Amino acid sequence: MKPMNPLYSLSIALACGMLSIQAADTVYVSATAPTGGDGSTNAPFNTINKAVNETQAKTVIVLPGLYRETVALSRTVTLVAPYGPNYTHISSTGNGVEISGSSVSPTIQGFMISALSEGIWTKDGWYGSIYMANLVIQNVGDCGIYIGHHENQWRGFTLENSIIYNVKANGIQTRNHRQWFRVRNTTITKCAGYAFNTYYDIGGYGGEWDIQIEYSNISNSGRDYTGNCATYIKRGDGMSGISDPKWVGGSNLDQSKLDFRLMPNSSLRDIGHPLMAYNDPDNSRNDIGAYGGPGSLGFFENPTQGPLILGVTVDNPYVPRGAKIAIRAKTSVYK
Repeated sequence: MKPMNPLYSLSIALACGMLSIQAADTVYVSATAPTGGDGSTNAPFNTINKAVNETQAKTVIVLPGLYRETVALSRTVTLVAPYGPNYTHISSTGNGVEISGSSVSPTIQGFMISALSEGIWTKDGWYGSIYMANLVIQNVGDCGIYIGHHENQWRGFTLENSIIYNVKANGIQTRNHRQWFRVRNTTITKCAGYAFNTYYDIGGYGGEWDIQIEYSNISNSGRDYTGNCATYIKRGDGMSGISDPKWVGGSNLDQSKLDFRLMPNSSLRDIGHPLMAYNDPDNSRNDIGAYGGPGSLGFFENPTQGPLILGVTVDNPYVPRGAKIAIRAKTSVYK
């Protein structure tokens, strides 16, 4: 399956009001580009770090490829892979993505991330908020997501329509006195430690927590939450523990079959958050995992393999009796 042109999908997202991007604030990255690019569509950067270090850039569009680097984010930036996780892979010998600084609130969307250490890591002392969506964090040597320590500042993250799979420690680990996070429409499975682990006990350290998980598939052989997580996490509606998500690549994926799309008979289809704001691009109910939700517009798989109808217009609604009417449909087509 090859999704639509990423720039075309981006224009659709703009038209739908999903992203607000000004061309002057946007730079592009291609793993196959030669060195010396300026970040334009005709001369993209060849590493993600070069793009995020471009101080004028607010949005970084990452085109398909394998990026062997640790992406270091020390300012607020939107990092988007419009082709999705099947085609855009960050692979690091350290942490996959590192976040540091004060009031740094990045967006990370559409990537597959593997790393020998943490998948997404925040430095002690960082505070802000992180929005993460349509991510596959897999084959990680430590934690999938690690939120470091800060005693005084509130900080946290939102994780939507993502997958954390096959990590050597905990799926999500936090160690902070004041923290919040939201997890929804996400699968966490096959973590050697716990799916969720928090380092500090809220009662013993006088902390404040606001942690909510809903409409997610947490299946980790009984090691879903540590004791303090089980006490203080608010588990909302729509929680499931499906051990076999029926991914295209199988339930025990290796590096040659990293395909986390859902099979047509997967039980995770159409059981995500029921609010329309979370619907899939075909307006059906949210599919749990990285290939569902509104953020998957550029790489959503139509189960019928036909064109995905995004909008219909009529050239002239006033038609005389017996005359022909022209109806135009805007579509995305998978080849």
